[in-house]
Amino acid sequence: MSDLRVVTEDLRRAGESLLTCYEEFRSAQDTADRGAEAVEHARLADALREFAAEWDDRRDEICHAIEGLGDAAVGAAEVYEEIERELVRALRGEL
Repeated sequence: MSDLRVVTEDLRRAGESLLTCYEEFRSAQDTADRGAEAVEHARLADALREFAAEWDDRRDEICHAIEGLGDAAVGAAEVYEEIERELVRALRGEL
């Protein structure tokens, strides 16, 4: 049987970093669409608007994935820590 070792502090920090990335990524909206307003060439402006619309959909998908990973990592750290506390209590006969 192999040992499972999890450094929950690292796992929690990774999750929190992912959630920070999620917030930054989510707030980076409408950049391409605003850029289209500054472009005088009609076809280029239309291409930028089309890209912006498609990018909004993709950004939403990526945001949900990043948020889910961040929440899962933080949640896993909490569960591992609770399991460890329960094991310590059990070994001490406190349950």
